[in-house]
Amino acid sequence: MPKAPDEKLTPKERMFVDAYVNGDKKTRGNKAQSALLVYNTKSRRNAGLIANSVSQRPRVRNEIDRLLKKHNLTDDLIFRKLKEGLDANLPVFWKGEGQLTDIPDHVARHKYLQDLLKIVSAFPPERREVHKMNIDLAVEKLPPEEVRVLLQGLLKKTYGNIKNSKRSGQKELPSGSDGKVREEDN
Repeated sequence: MPKAPDEKLTPKERMFVDAYVNGDKKTRGNKAQSALLVYNTKSRRNAGLIANSVSQRPRVRNEIDRLLKKHNLTDDLIFRKLKEGLDANLPVFWKGEGQLTDIPDHVARHKYLQDLLKIVSAFPPERREVHKMNIDLAVEKLPPEEVRVLLQGLLKKTYGNIKNSKRSGQKELPSGSDGKVREEDN
């Protein structure tokens, strides 16, 4: 007799899958909310990390796919519904009756496009970095040029080459035309 597909799932994995597929309006289809409910964390960021880790496990992914197919939520149906959303038109209401127009609903279309791009992993994963540095120097005793060189070195070590900062959106350290720190910049 073949084993049930979810037999290898841990109790928390089983609860996560159930919350993700069969949960209430808040958790259904939302991995982070499902992880917040099931795993011992109050941080949305940690819940997102846990959710991504858990949902990438083959046994969890297989169980989610099995339950979605059981509820007739196949990839084909999902993409058909997304296609309908990408073709959404504005509704018009008159005297309590609604009717669709031929005017594109760009807000709805944009939302559906974002969702579709997330599904096909076209967006890079969100990445946040926090760098904490403790600098124990008597900076006020250093000349302005040495402070500038010190800060550029720290920024270069932390973020890479500062000269390319205009392309990456980072701001360069303020300087005068002669390359020295101006008094108003201090």
